Amino acid sequence: MKKVIIAWCLISVILALATCGHSGDSATTAAPAATMPYESLTAEDIASATVELQPPHVTVVLDADAIGKLVAILQTVGIYGKDTSNESLAGQGVTYTITKTDGSVEKVAPLGSLITLNEVRYHAKYEPSEALNLLGNTLAGTRFGASGD
Repeated sequence: MKKVIIAWCLISVILALATCGHSGDSATTAAPAATMPYESLTAEDIASATVELQPPHVTVVLDADAIGKLVAILQTVGIYGKDTSNESLAGQGVTYTITKTDGSVEKVAPLGSLITLNEVRYHAKYEPSEALNLLGNTLAGTRFGASGD
């Protein structure tokens, strides 16, 4: 009888530890929810917009069609938290300057899985960031935005 009680206690402890360990793992491995800073932005909110590429040193003024495309991508931008690495980044600079109808100005500079919003760098969803890069290059007519390249 003593062996049965010890075995039962041992099984109970193992199951309790397994359950605790499992619930802890799911909490730490779950992806953080993204903040969507532009999900409610509309083309009507934008008075004007430009995109600057470096290199090449080109600035393009966006027309209404391009602003519509920009808004559609910006609505999908998800940020996860500030990037505090202070790491220097290399690559082409693509910076959108958006002047809203309320007079406020927003600067958006995507670079891979990072995006700078108004001079603050955040971790971000990769796909929208790359879509913003491609849009900028397409609008500027660079080889990176040309179809077939």
